[in-house]
Amino acid sequence: CLSNPGLRKELTKNAVLFYEAEKKRTGIDAVIQISANDIATRLCYCKNCVALEKKYGTKGGPLYDFTIEIARKYPHIPFRTTAYQRSLTQTPPKIKIDWPKNLQLIFAPINGDYARSWKECKTDPTDYNDF
Repeated sequence: CLSNPGLRKELTKNAVLFYEAEKKRTGIDAVIQISANDIATRLCYCKNCVALEKKYGTKGGPLYDFTIEIARKYPHIPFRTTAYQRSLTQTPPKIKIDWPKNLQLIFAPINGDYARSWKECKTDPTDYNDF
């Protein structure tokens, strides 16, 4: 549950520890990826996560909220998340966001018609519109 403060604190602690250990070991800035599992349902059904879905206008609201928060808190660490699956995080937030420069968003649609280009696919332009 990405709206759970305890989980956020623990995940943040572990992500920062991993980043620092990799930086010390390799001398390279590790990119910390925080993305949803490959499921075809909501990330969470609790009232706080549903509220984040409504706030952001997407089922990915809880994930976007957390990744934006951690990226803002640690601007020196490069983070990445995935816009993936229409039923999860592919639909972009509907609110205006000052997106952190250290947070990469990888667009990974998997539900589309890949037999033709986005512009040729008139039957379902969802992926093109989300992008």
